[in-house]
Amino acid sequence: MGFPKSDGIAILCHTFGVDGIGLWGKLHQPPMKKTILSLLVAVGLVGSSPAQERAIDDIMHRSIKAGEVVPGAQVLVAKNGRVIFTGSYGFADVEHKTPFNSESVFDLASCSKQFTAVAVLMLVDQGKIGLHEPIQKYLPEIQPNNGKKIEVRDLLHMTAGFHHYFNWFGNHEKATNEDVAKKASNKQYKFPVGEKYDYSNTAYALLALLVQRVSGEPFSQFMSSEIFKPLGMNHTLVLDNPPMEIPNRAQGYAMKQKEFKPVRDDTRVVGDGQVFTTAQDLVLWDKGLREGKLLRAETLNHAYIPGKLKDGKKTKYGMGYEISQEFGKKWVFHGGAWTGTSTYISRCLDDGLLVVILSNIEKFDVMGIGAKIERLYEGGGTGRHKKNHNN
Repeated sequence: MGFPKSDGIAILCHTFGVDGIGLWGKLHQPPMKKTILSLLVAVGLVGSSPAQERAIDDIMHRSIKAGEVVPGAQVLVAKNGRVIFTGSYGFADVEHKTPFNSESVFDLASCSKQFTAVAVLMLVDQGKIGLHEPIQKYLPEIQPNNGKKIEVRDLLHMTAGFHHYFNWFGNHEKATNEDVAKKASNKQYKFPVGEKYDYSNTAYALLALLVQRVSGEPFSQFMSSEIFKPLGMNHTLVLDNPPMEIPNRAQGYAMKQKEFKPVRDDTRVVGDGQVFTTAQDLVLWDKGLREGKLLRAETLNHAYIPGKLKDGKKTKYGMGYEISQEFGKKWVFHGGAWTGTSTYISRCLDDGLLVVILSNIEKFDVMGIGAKIERLYEGGGTGRHKKNHNN
């Protein structure tokens, strides 16, 4: 018996070891069984419906043509910690025609910020820092903003008023988090603390340095020992010493002169980016947060509450996550964009749906695709189409 003509499903069977006969049986249910299957999908007891799987394939093939040797993306959908769809499209390495597999590692870029935020909240949970404490307690070189103290939560909410640190260095690849702090100590602020939300890589680079100083160990080591290993995320790390080689890393690509060219731009500054992981490890991340394996629910909930400005207005950014109401439910999500990578992680806090899109193509529309996939599982609504944050 052959398999259905769907590249996403075929790759699912081949790459992730799904039972093809069982999958074929699922695709050919009589009407009554299909109704029952749809109900089970809705509550997350079985995998995606055939219609959902075909729809995801169609969405992906509009951007990544089946059969072409081009870079691409992995898509994963999970419900309450259980994977209900995985698909690979394109290649991890075009030159060597290396396909993606379950251990393909991607640069998360700005999706890394949720890990930094949780690391800070873990220290809050342990009583080692306070969200309302001035950052000068841990980063004494940082000057107050126009005489006003900057609190830890101002960094997390991106309301502190820092300029983008990339503009401070002629060669940002050699800069470190300590260098960012030194430069920040003698720079003017963009606006008074708390007056507006302004997306800030600088804030999250400083937060990583704060974690390092409070914990007494390198940020990469703290993340490994306190988060990745406890959750079983064996293919996840923080890259802080380029040109370190990462096994199974997907080669990044950018379109140049109508051709995909290999590109890479690793840095030593961490916290705002530099987490590398797999789609499967992100299921463990989502599950670990929901099950309270890292910190108490009441502490983690700070990440899911929008920041508030001095005038009382709420922003749409929590701590490491953007926040929205879609399909009548609360979602936290983030996009990442950097040299040779585009990423998207979206979590529905109300029903446990997780959507992950990891691409080794620069400027790939992961957020637009993610919104379409969310609609497949939630039904209706406009979804969201926001530009990815650069790093």
